[in-house]
Amino acid sequence: MVQILTPEEVQARTGRMFCKRFLTMVDEKKGKVQCIETCSSVGPPEWDAVNRRRTGGVINSVKLKSTMLITTADIGEGELKFGPVSQQLGAMGIKSIKIEGDEVRSTWYGMAGASVGIGACMPACPDVLRTEFPDDFKMGGGHTTHVDIITPKLVRVIIGIDDTDTKEKGATWVAGLKLGTQCPIGKFIEHKIVQLNPDAPNKTT
Repeated sequence: MVQILTPEEVQARTGRMFCKRFLTMVDEKKGKVQCIETCSSVGPPEWDAVNRRRTGGVINSVKLKSTMLITTADIGEGELKFGPVSQQLGAMGIKSIKIEGDEVRSTWYGMAGASVGIGACMPACPDVLRTEFPDDFKMGGGHTTHVDIITPKLVRVIIGIDDTDTKEKGATWVAGLKLGTQCPIGKFIEHKIVQLNPDAPNKTT
């Protein structure tokens, strides 16, 4: 029988752990899902990135930006190259991703230390709705396990802002960053700045 736990229930069992963010953005037309995770330290996502690339499954690409891990995967199911860490095998991966209404169900496999990542760190993140654990679930040591992590289905929105300041006042990057960090809806992910063409006839400086 499957055991279903909310992040609060996972935290009560194992503590808060280190996953600060776990978002799943969906593009159903392209059949893709992008997982955005943020960790308390750079070490775990560095290890995760290497192992997810090796394991394959439904994963297409893995990028690392400091403590932010960006995993792009296909909706569907794929075979894992899963086992003790080597050049050919990885110890963490996503076997399948399903869209169920407004929710995303991702099936994760983890071995040894990675079993704690998928069994405690990620399920305890407040962004997660709930996690389904198998009856024989064990983590840590030499154990291998799998879980289903259910998250809200999100859609990426990119907002571009043209130069808004004048020679007397203003800074467009400040306005843009405030909009992102203080917006009452959605989840702010990142802010980028584009340098204006220095040959443009109308510019601040």
